[in-house]
Amino acid sequence: MRFLNRFKSSARMQSKAILFFIVFFVAALSLGAQTQDLPFVIGGDFDVEIFQYPHMILIDTPASDSFGTACTFIDSGGNYELRYGLFAQTEYNVENVQRSFALFIIPIINSAAGFEVDLNEVELYDDQDVADEFNGDIGVSVFIPAPPSRFGGGYEFMLLSFFYKINQGIVMQTILFDDIEFAGTYEFDEISHSFSF
Repeated sequence: MRFLNRFKSSARMQSKAILFFIVFFVAALSLGAQTQDLPFVIGGDFDVEIFQYPHMILIDTPASDSFGTACTFIDSGGNYELRYGLFAQTEYNVENVQRSFALFIIPIINSAAGFEVDLNEVELYDDQDVADEFNGDIGVSVFIPAPPSRFGGGYEFMLLSFFYKINQGIVMQTILFDDIEFAGTYEFDEISHSFSF
């Protein structure tokens, strides 16, 4: 399954992960002073296609929230809630875009989780996998059991994933569910791959 394969580590991915976590650490240290200069905004327009599989039922989404939620899906069996948040890039050809990406998503991760997430828990995807599966450039995720936040909606598990396409924007994909076995299903694989830049 692609979901499980994305988490396999290799020497190349580990070295990228170490570099990315260094960027995350530096970003976290300078977060307060730098947030005004980030080249992203909640919402906005950029090219993203969301694939709606037959089990995905589109429901009303709040008109505005701090997570840029553009659409929300559930299934008739109550197995999951899938949310997509969009953050457009407002400046292009930014130097050290990985740093800007990290600075932007750290407070979103913490707010969505309802606590300060240990940055070592953030998983960096292989760049080639992100390109092949989502037509993006950078991808990260963090798995949060029993999220206490309102955003967690009372679900037992939350998988937050952020995918970035340089000079376009960030897609925040949130999968909320109660049964850990659901993460190994074909339906989960479909919803986790239900968009592309």
